[in-house]
Amino acid sequence: MEMEEVVEDAAHGIVIVGGGICGLATALALHRYRSVWQLQNKTTLLPARKELRCLTRNDLVETLAKNLPAGTIRFGCRVAAVDEDSGSRCPVLTTEDGHTIKAKVLIGCDGANSVVAKYLGLGNPSELPRLAILGLASYPDGHPFGTEFLTIAGDDLAVGRLPINDHLVHFFLSRRRPSTGIRMALSV
Repeated sequence: MEMEEVVEDAAHGIVIVGGGICGLATALALHRYRSVWQLQNKTTLLPARKELRCLTRNDLVETLAKNLPAGTIRFGCRVAAVDEDSGSRCPVLTTEDGHTIKAKVLIGCDGANSVVAKYLGLGNPSELPRLAILGLASYPDGHPFGTEFLTIAGDDLAVGRLPINDHLVHFFLSRRRPSTGIRMALSV
């Protein structure tokens, strides 16, 4: 007689779907300020600085992840669907490997093809009225730009750069989206 494996449900208070910058920043904010929100029912506003900093995405993700308690992030866990538990009316997440996770609070940070947005009945994401190309330029012998952020903008086009360190520069190019029916191709 074969025994069928039973996958037990995991239950959590707050589940954030999405492990990118948005999901990690949300988790870190909840971790740091949860007691403030629970006890005072208000948020704490930090004073704004007049300073620009630029990081690579990988450095930012690693920094956010390192500041969360061990066991907070479930690596390799992809949510395939979200349904509602008929008894508790709480969201139940089903992962691609068949496990389920019950949540009292569900926060969707899972991007444009969000399973959370689908569960909530939200429409498809809208397109931005601009196209953008972002990138990093590496200068093995150092770049000549100093630390200054430069942007040049016209009616239809904006270009800019922001040095990250002595050898790496973030750049962007942005322009209005062409009218529908026109397809753009980029070949490198």
